[in-house]
Amino acid sequence: MDNKFAIITDMACDMPESFFKENDIDVASMPFRINGKEYGRDTAMPHDEFYDLIRAGGVPTTSQTDMADAAELFEKHLSKGEDVLYISFSGGVSGSFNNVSNIVRGEMKEKYPDRKIIVIDTLSGAAGQGLMTYYMVKMRSEGKSVEEAAEWLENNKLNFNHFYLIGDLELLKKGGRISKTQAILGTLIGIRPLLMLDSKGKNHVVSKIRGKKKAVSALLELTEKYCIPENNDFIMTTHSGCLKDAEELNAALKAKFNKDVITVPLTYLVGSHCGPDTIGVFFVGHKRMA
Repeated sequence: MDNKFAIITDMACDMPESFFKENDIDVASMPFRINGKEYGRDTAMPHDEFYDLIRAGGVPTTSQTDMADAAELFEKHLSKGEDVLYISFSGGVSGSFNNVSNIVRGEMKEKYPDRKIIVIDTLSGAAGQGLMTYYMVKMRSEGKSVEEAAEWLENNKLNFNHFYLIGDLELLKKGGRISKTQAILGTLIGIRPLLMLDSKGKNHVVSKIRGKKKAVSALLELTEKYCIPENNDFIMTTHSGCLKDAEELNAALKAKFNKDVITVPLTYLVGSHCGPDTIGVFFVGHKRMA
């Protein structure tokens, strides 16, 4: 296919591991650290082990995209005469997009001036970024050019919705996002913050809900309000070491929308800030509320 192009993303992107392999998607490393050790794309630990370390008191830290690794992946495809579409983690919460767009892309454009190199700020992450990557693969398989696919994504990226329930306030306290008093009181009375990614790709608190059952109901209500079922091939959910909670959410989503639901572990990069026992739902629908 003459207009076939390479798709690259980063470690903030959540999809089943088989998806990346089966569709020749390269993933740039975004190193993370916990308990004094650094991990990357090729050295990452099992997700459950990662969240167990956090539960035991470990405080993870994250890094922006490894630019040398990203450059190597760009070079891999450009040197073969392929155009490149890079699908980046939200510029609203990370400097990775600017680094890849301005530095890596700039260097590659000088070296390969005849190739098309497009870097997209998804204003998304986790399975929202994963869904975008899925639709780019689909458009590529339909014969769309890299420009056509990128234009569609730029025009539609704010229709990719992200809602998630925080399960553990302790990591938010350790990260300075809430006070010690807020963490203690919130834990005692069972408060669960319900967050979304807004139109700037930043975290936005939708509400604070007391009780797990009410929190999940609120998550379903938001999904019903913003999801456009016919625009989705499937709905995605994520979890940070709480698969049972995700499976309960999946059953409710299937019953309400009659859609397949794909569940994946929450990426280390997002999970490092949300903490264990977080669940999220991701879908294509109406434009984000804020």
